[in-house]
Formats: sequence, structure tokens, C-alpha cells
Amino acid sequence: MNEKIATVLNEMSAYLSIAQMKKLQEVIVKTFSENELCRQNISNHEFLEMFLTAKQIEGCSERTTKYYRTTVNHLLNYLHEPIRKVTTETMRQYLVDYQKIYCLRLMERWQISISGAVF
Repeated sequence: MNEKIATVLNEMSAYLSIAQMKKLQEVIVKTFSENELCRQNISNHEFLEMFLTAKQIEGCSERTTKYYRTTVNHLLNYLHEPIRKVTTETMRQYLVDYQKIYCLRLMERWQISISGAVF
């Protein structure tokens, strides 16, 4: 179904503005997946692919979509649960943990660069 939605959106992109494309995508996804979402479990990976497809249609560069893929994959690896069940508290904890890990990596890089410097 995602391929069909992407095809429709790609065909219409020459005729619609970005705002209109976003609205069209929302309507198509809602209309065609409303009943389907209830019947099937959509994996986190499938949600990620739908998100990335939407970003490409919105005009994001390949570099930006690669960044989104990497960033969201970090989140999904942290969660170990369906994205639909994520709470605000879970997201807050992820951001705190992510910041700690990121700061630790920066400190390690900084120490390596300082230890190699000549004064």
C-alpha cells in the first residue's frame, strides 16, 4: 500500500503545493489505512518507512532522510516496544539517556584531542 500512496503523491507533486501535498498524503493515508491499521499490527520499521516516504515527498534531501533514519533507528532500538505504546515519560527518559551518552562521547573525543595536543 505504501508504494501505491507514494506513486499517487509523486504523480500529483507537479500540480500541488507542498502544503497541499501534505494534506493529500494525510487524507490518503487516513482513508486507506483506517481499517487496515485496526486489523494488522504495523511494525516500527514500517512506521519508519512511512515517515521517511513522507519526508521525501515533502522535499527533504537524501542526506536529511538518512539522518532521520539513523536518529529514529536509535530511538527504536532504545524502545524495544511498539511505537504506538510509547508514553511521554518514555520519550523524556530516552532524551535524558541520549544526552548523557552524547555528552560522554563528546568528552571522550575532547580528551583524546587534548591529550594529543602540544602546548
